[in-house]
Amino acid sequence: MRPPDKELCWGMCHYDERTIYLHPKAMKNDLLGTIVHEVGHATIPPTDETHIRELERVTCAVTRWAAGLNNNQITIGQHKVK
Repeated sequence: MRPPDKELCWGMCHYDERTIYLHPKAMKNDLLGTIVHEVGHATIPPTDETHIRELERVTCAVTRWAAGLNNNQITIGQHKVK
């Protein structure tokens, strides 16, 4: 499996190894959505891509809403997500 910087995708998950690859440009595009999407692949048994996209859409919407309640920041441990 090649990392996504060689592919036309923002992220890639190798389910059996629970390894996620992120395209370097994902950092500038939709990092949160890409991470949620690939974590979905890593943690949910192989499923229809439609379900993973819905997980991504809902999780990102809730996260952005919650961030809006706190000056666009969410603290996770000691890390802040903007």
